[in-house]
Amino acid sequence: MKKTDTILDQIITGKKAYLQYRKVQVPLAKLEQDIADLPSSSVPGFYEALKAAEPKPKIIAEVKKASPSAGILREPFDLSEINEAYQTAKNVVAISVITEWQYFQGSDETLEFFAANNTYKKPILRKDFIFDPYQILESKLLGAGAYLLIASLFNVDELQALVDLGQSIGLEPLVEVHTKDELERATATKTRCIGVNSRDLKSFKLDIKKHELLRKLDDPYARVAESGVDSPEYLNQISAYADAVLIGSNFMVSEDIKSSINKIVTPPAMPPSPEDRT
Repeated sequence: MKKTDTILDQIITGKKAYLQYRKVQVPLAKLEQDIADLPSSSVPGFYEALKAAEPKPKIIAEVKKASPSAGILREPFDLSEINEAYQTAKNVVAISVITEWQYFQGSDETLEFFAANNTYKKPILRKDFIFDPYQILESKLLGAGAYLLIASLFNVDELQALVDLGQSIGLEPLVEVHTKDELERATATKTRCIGVNSRDLKSFKLDIKKHELLRKLDDPYARVAESGVDSPEYLNQISAYADAVLIGSNFMVSEDIKSSINKIVTPPAMPPSPEDRT
């Protein structure tokens, strides 16, 4: 794994220690056997949901209680309320659940809740700091249909191995990039889904110009714009070259999630024509 000189290094250090404990509690062989015993899933694939003709625009709606940059985002954190809003929103085609606990206050149980209450059968993305094959097998058992891989953590061979493993057990990897070099690393693998995150991992500042990297991807990729999509104007603009946008904080801080979803997918008003102005 690569050093990133960002908060990722601290998070990964903690994750490695936890995984050592976790692997003693639930051995890898047990995970593999449990996966072999799983019934077939009736939930559509993550890639297929992002590439479907309708609806437009497409949103991956995120579930997160907190973030390192903003602290607590939602209190009370009512999973039933969030799930009902996301399930019934036509433009929400997938649900992203953060399971990292130390910085985001997520949990495996939160993902299991959304998988168990997936009324409209929307694919679920597990967002965490995944770097070990054990975590990918965990994701499958928790009910995820996709999982996040952060390209900056890996060389091409490491990234490809983690992509291959997920695809071999019916999970879709979403490879997240921040730079042109990371994009090239991602496209050197067999991943079908690539996300561009506009948030700088050192400063936590947003630079939505990074989303322009998505223009470099051919149409067969499922292209996801992450972070910084917070208005119908920008959503309309970026949908020209992104298949979906991932939105979390905007919904989590809202008093009325349903209204926030409806507001952001409402096409921006067209300016009056010259004839109308006279």
